[in-house]
Amino acid sequence: EYDILLKKQNGKCAICGSTPKTNLCVDHNHITNKNRELLCYNCNVGLGKFKENIKLFKIAIKYLEKHNE
Repeated sequence: EYDILLKKQNGKCAICGSTPKTNLCVDHNHITNKNRELLCYNCNVGLGKFKENIKLFKIAIKYLEKHNE
């Protein structure tokens, strides 16, 4: 499954599009345990730090927009 996703994503992170030197992480839904796509370490950790909370991500986006001068 990893190799199929890697080929489908052209070896790039599904979020930021980077091609890391190390293996991409298999991202999964923590409720259903279903695999999603491959992410670089930073994007994978970022999702985890926000606890996959969409509301919190939206608040963070508004915050960044507010301070993006």
